[in-house]
Order: sequence, then C-alpha cells, then structure tokens
Amino acid sequence: MSFLRRPRTLASLAILAGLLALCAYMTTLSTPRTTATSTPLPRRTRAPSTPQPTSTPRATPTPRPTPEGLPLQASLGDTWIRPADGMVMVFVPGGRFDMGSDKTQPDAEDDEIPRHSVALSSFWLDQTEVTNAQFARCVAAEACTPPYPPVLAIHEGYYEGPEYASYPAINVDWQHGQNYCNWAGGQLPTEAQWEYAARGPNGRLYPWGDRPPDETLLNYAEIVNNTTPVGSYTDGASWVGAFDMAGNVWEWTADWYRFYPSTPQINPTGPDRGPGHVLRGGSWYDGASFVRSANRYVVREAYAEYGRPRSYGFGVGFRCVVQTGELPPYPEAR
Repeated sequence: MSFLRRPRTLASLAILAGLLALCAYMTTLSTPRTTATSTPLPRRTRAPSTPQPTSTPRATPTPRPTPEGLPLQASLGDTWIRPADGMVMVFVPGGRFDMGSDKTQPDAEDDEIPRHSVALSSFWLDQTEVTNAQFARCVAAEACTPPYPPVLAIHEGYYEGPEYASYPAINVDWQHGQNYCNWAGGQLPTEAQWEYAARGPNGRLYPWGDRPPDETLLNYAEIVNNTTPVGSYTDGASWVGAFDMAGNVWEWTADWYRFYPSTPQINPTGPDRGPGHVLRGGSWYDGASFVRSANRYVVREAYAEYGRPRSYGFGVGFRCVVQTGELPPYPEAR
C-alpha cells in the first residue's frame, strides 16, 4: 500500500513546486527592475600611418620700443642708421602689390599660387643681411646666443674670424633671427613685407627686374661656392635699394608656412602656426628658380635639423624691419 502511494506523493510535490516557481516568476515580472549604470568603453581610433607633428608657436621676447631717432616722415630712397647695431636701413613706402605667381609663369611652384592683392603700410628694412660683426653685438649684450657651429669646412672660424666680419651671419635658426631683431628694436619681416621690398608694386621677377640672373647681379648657383660680404652686388639691388635679396643666404621671415589665400589682404601676418617658418631669397648654393622674388621655402619643424642646422644652416641668415606706424586706408584693395 505504501508502495502504491509514493508515486502519487511525488507527483503532488512536483506540481506544488511548479506552482511556486510560476508565482515567483510572475512576481519578478511585476516588480520594476533596477539596473546599474555602466561606463561606456572608450572608442578606439585608428592611429595614423605616419606621425603628424603638431607645431606650436615659439615664445618670443618682448620687442623693444621703436628705436630712438626713427624718422617719422620719409620717402623712397631715404636711409637711416639703426643705433643698436649700426645697420643702414632703407625706407619702404606703403602701397599695394600682387603677391605670388600666376600659374602660367615659368618655374612657379604650387605654393606661390594664387597671385593675390596685398596692401602694406610703410616700414624700414635692413639694407643688407645682418653681419657677423653686428650679430656679435647682440651676443655681447646677452640678448642673443651665438650661431651654431659651422657644418662646412669652408666656414671654419667664420663667426670669430675678423676677415668674416662683413659676411652674413649664418647657422642661425628662426629664434636667433627673432631675438636679434627684437634686441635691435624691430622684428623679422613678414612674407608680404619681404616680397614687396624685393619685387615692388610692378611685380619684378627678381629684385633688379626681369633680366635673368648672372654672376654680376648676385651670389648664386655655387659660382662663388661660399657666402660673400653683404652688399657686394650693387647692380642687383631691389627697387628700395636693398642688397642681396636674391642669393648669398636665405632669409628668415616671421610667418609660419601656409598656402596662399585667394582674397585681398591688408598687412597679412600669416597663420598662428604651421609646419615651419618660411625662408626667402635663395642662397649662394641655389639655382635661378630659387632666387625669384616669389619663391618660398619652408624648414619644417619636424625635421631633426631644425634648431640644430645641418642641411641648411650654411646658407641661412636674416634681416630685420622696423614698423613706422598704422596702415593707411586702402579701400580699393582688390
């Protein structure tokens, strides 16, 4: 008897357990569910195939006030001697010019295009590149650090030797130039100022005009195979009387590199940052296409040589500008 009741009892228990489980399940459905807030995983981004350097503008010292004795009124052809270093400066009257190159012009590079209208206020420009003797004054005043050691055997003793006193200071980076110009009471020229002083309102191909370069006009194409004393090529002077704006050494400008805008510009100063600062004018080492007034070259900050000139330092120097005042109105700039 007991054997026959066991299956019936087990079945009853199984039914009861099933009912209890069903009730529990229904209770969970009727009760609001609380979930923990999860922190999303960071999204993965694909790394670029090659590192992309980010250029940060360098801190620059506060410029000195406008040099004492700077003429308030001047005209084309006037000169003035800067007290700090004895540099002869030439006056560049304000005006408007077409900056850059037309795409149809032979040897024009992509970064010289488009040709665009630029209006500038007047300024004073160093007649020559800053010399070793002048740069030594800034070093003596503890406002500049000496140039980097020479990278070519032909320049051994170049900075210290008295025979090189009138030669352009080389093996200098952008900060050397900026520090010097600030000490002297000015600044590095903008790209627009440099090109305007080189080619003028008539758009000369070279500082002296459209005549092709030769050894009587400038130091270029390894004809001399070294730098030469500043001002050695007076026949190659620009329209404002500035020497060596083509050849001898490349010259630093204040501007970060960028491609040109297509719209008219007034006193442009370039972008806030870029891959490097722009050099102008070509050097004793470069051929004819590099000494055109519109030609541009950038020393990229990503290069290992930047700040420790190796591949370019033997052919790079600079000159300075001093502003004269506010920009006159150019409503017709186009």
